[in-house]
Amino acid sequence: QSGHAVAASSLPGEQDVQVIASVTVRSEDESLPQRSASLPPQHVRSPRSFRRFVMEAPFVVQDPQAHPLWAIYIASFAHGGTVRINGVEVGEVPTSDEQWTVWHTRPFLFSIPSSALHPGRNQLVVRWGGRESLTLLSAMYVGPADVLSKPYQQRLFWQNTMAQVALVHSLAIAAILLGIYGLRRHLNHYLNLGVGALGFSIIMLTYMLPPMPGWFYPLWRAIHISGIALFTSGAWLFLMREAAGQHRWFSRFCVAWAASGPLVY
Repeated sequence: QSGHAVAASSLPGEQDVQVIASVTVRSEDESLPQRSASLPPQHVRSPRSFRRFVMEAPFVVQDPQAHPLWAIYIASFAHGGTVRINGVEVGEVPTSDEQWTVWHTRPFLFSIPSSALHPGRNQLVVRWGGRESLTLLSAMYVGPADVLSKPYQQRLFWQNTMAQVALVHSLAIAAILLGIYGLRRHLNHYLNLGVGALGFSIIMLTYMLPPMPGWFYPLWRAIHISGIALFTSGAWLFLMREAAGQHRWFSRFCVAWAASGPLVY
């Protein structure tokens, strides 16, 4: 089972950018068989126990000397790990081990000197540790550093500010809505919307907590899912009440979704 890179760019108008599209994944201890996966993105199921994984993918560079500096852009490197090009380490991000669980919520850009690339076929190898039942494999791009730095900077700015801004705004909205309900207990729609906003703030808070010790990870997961449950339940219960008078079918759908949505997730 050998992967291959698609010689086409998903960054419109940008030349010499290779999309890492097909890879192979295996565990270092060979407890899990090698399998093929497609990027982006793909979730590869594995048992919920700590393992070290290896991802391999070939890609093609026609002329390494065409640009003074190359780079690999990883849109989401949640598990972290070590990145090697043709056996040369070009980047390392802390990854999970037996004691600590690491979860990165930002993109990464690693510089590749042209001397590390070969004309024609090259080999990308990523190694990381994790205990997720769903091993996240994200989009990866290899190309000129000045070209890839633009989408990297845009995504980095968005992800660094998104959780913080959303947390502050959702907490403020939840406080206002729940405050109104506290003054006027008969207005239940303020309660439902306030609970939904509070749930959304909990979701944003969990994105800001890692890294964390391994023993805290189940609790972090429970907090994260509880935030999703509050958000979906509050929002759908509000919609149910609004639609109950004229659209009975939608009301029943909202009840079913509020009850089963978090469990399905």
